[in-house]
Amino acid sequence: MSNSLPFDPFASEKPQQTEKPKKSLSYFLGLGLGKAVVATRHKLSGVSQAIHHSIENDVEQRLAEQAEFHDMLHQQQELSHCEEVARLKRRHLKVTISMTLVGLLMGAISAAILFWYY
Repeated sequence: MSNSLPFDPFASEKPQQTEKPKKSLSYFLGLGLGKAVVATRHKLSGVSQAIHHSIENDVEQRLAEQAEFHDMLHQQQELSHCEEVARLKRRHLKVTISMTLVGLLMGAISAAILFWYY
């Protein structure tokens, strides 16, 4: 059998009266329950969006705090590195001057010995 509607050649002669089905209590109850479910879902969706935004804001705040902390650590490392370089330069300068003085002293002693004995 086909799923098409039966053809009634005399349908145009007699007007068909379509009966509207009576809406029962279960129909109205189902409609009200459906609207309540949709409203609840929208409210929960709004709550979940608010929670999502709150979590996003919290994550952004923590990332900003971490960035500040890392910047502070980087600055401290730069300062300690500069202090270490300055300390090493001073030490190198002291060693260079002391070695120069030792060399000059040894040269003076050698010259004095050579001058004294010859």
